[in-house]
Amino acid sequence: MGRFDRQSFLGKDSQKKIESARIAILGLGGGGSHIVQQLAHIGCRHFVIFDPDRVEDTNLNRLVGASVDDVKRSRLKVEIAERVIRNLCPDAEIQAFPKKWQEHLDALKKCDLIFGCIDSFMQRRDLEAFSRRFLIP
Repeated sequence: MGRFDRQSFLGKDSQKKIESARIAILGLGGGGSHIVQQLAHIGCRHFVIFDPDRVEDTNLNRLVGASVDDVKRSRLKVEIAERVIRNLCPDAEIQAFPKKWQEHLDALKKCDLIFGCIDSFMQRRDLEAFSRRFLIP
């Protein structure tokens, strides 16, 4: 039995579609870190991740993959997400941007799907407008 055989209920070519999709996750805190982890678990191979923040003590109750040592070293959240992905999918293609998503729109335009895990109402509004403009769910 193969690693992804239990996902066969999704359809004949579903695993190929999952593996070829380029998926962006904007914001890698409580929601985004869980999404990154689960996408890696199901076999996603192409990630575009954004978060300008560093891990803080207050993140440890919800940020998947973060440790006390990461807080001490003031690691970037994109570094934590990349480590989580690589632990599950060592050959994944990861574009990690420790910046706001608005600074790298070209990378987002190439994505098949965007998860907006950002806190600000204005950023969510702007992301929705961007996604609609380029027809990216």
